[in-house]
Amino acid sequence: MAIALGVGLVPIVAPDFYHGFPGLVQTVMDSGISAGTITAVVLNLLVGRRASGRAAGQGVQVG
Repeated sequence: MAIALGVGLVPIVAPDFYHGFPGLVQTVMDSGISAGTITAVVLNLLVGRRASGRAAGQGVQVG
């Protein structure tokens, strides 16, 4: 969550940060909302897969 918030603040704190990137990346990441959202979704997918792989191998018993 903190990483997504930090990435979302980059366009506000350093507006010239994405000027060296290709045009499509500049267009999408120039908005703090879209930058933070994309980062949050990607991290959620990565962490979710890692956590579900760990949980599947442990075999949790209920009851």
